[in-house]
Amino acid sequence: MRVMGLAAAALLLAGCSQRANDSSSSVAKDSAGPGATPGVAWKFSYDYLLGNSQIEAVQERHAERCEQLGLARCRITGMQYSVGEDDAVSGSLTVKVDPRIARQFGRMALADVRSADGKLVRSDYEGEDVGSTVAAANNAATDIEAQATDLRKRIDAAKPGSTERAELQRQLSDLIAAAQQQRRSADEGQQQLAATPITFNYDGEGGIPGFRENPIKAGVKALVASFVTMISVVLQAIGFLLPWLLLLGLVILVWRSPPVRVVRRWLWQNVGEDAHLVTKH
Repeated sequence: MRVMGLAAAALLLAGCSQRANDSSSSVAKDSAGPGATPGVAWKFSYDYLLGNSQIEAVQERHAERCEQLGLARCRITGMQYSVGEDDAVSGSLTVKVDPRIARQFGRMALADVRSADGKLVRSDYEGEDVGSTVAAANNAATDIEAQATDLRKRIDAAKPGSTERAELQRQLSDLIAAAQQQRRSADEGQQQLAATPITFNYDGEGGIPGFRENPIKAGVKALVASFVTMISVVLQAIGFLLPWLLLLGLVILVWRSPPVRVVRRWLWQNVGEDAHLVTKH
C-alpha cells in the first residue's frame, strides 16, 4: 500500500511539473514574437470594432492595464474619444510598452475587446532594424573620437598662434561635432529599442475601421453639399440676371405697344419720306 501511495504521489508531482512546464512555455510564447526581437524596433497597431456604448469602457480598461504596469514598463502617450454628427463613436489610445511584453499586452487588450462583444478587424506589426544602425553609429563615433585624440596631439605639437594650429583646431571642432551627432543617433536608436509604441483604434457601430467617418455617408454628404452648392449658384445667377431680363422684357413690351407703334409708323412715314426726297435731290 505504501508503494502504491508513493507511486501515486510521484505521478501527481509529475503532472504538476508538466503543467508548470506548459505554463512556462505559454508565458514564453506570449513574451516572444515581434516585440521581443533583439535589435528590431517595432510599432504595433490594432483596429477594433465595438458597440458604441462599449468603446469608452474598453478604452479605459486598456489605459488601466498600462497604468498598472508602471511607468517603467508602460506609458500612455495619447488618448482620443469622439462622437460624430451621426452619433458614431470612435476613439484611440497610444501607449509605449516594454518590448518584452508588447505582444502579451496586445493579447490582453484583445481579450478585453472580445469580452465586450467586440472584434479585432486589423492588426499591423511594423519593424525596423535599429540595432544595426545603433552599432554603426557607435563604431563611427569611436573612430571619430580616435581621430580627434590624434589631432589633439598634433595641435599640442603645433606652434601657438600659427596658421597650422588654427586649421587643426577647426578640424578638431568638426570631428567633435560629428562624434556628437553619431552618439545622438545611437541614443535615439536605443530609445526606439527601449519601448514599443502600440496604437489601439476603436470604431463603433456603423463605422468602418481605419475611417473616422463612414465613407458611404461621407460620399452622400458630399453629394448633397455639391447639389446645394449648384442650386445656390443657379439662384445667385438668376438673382443677378433677372432684373436685366425684366428690363429687356419691359423695353420690348413698350416697343410693341399700340401707342409706340403709331409713333413709329408716323416717324417712318414723315422722316422716311423727307430722307427719300433729300436723297433724290
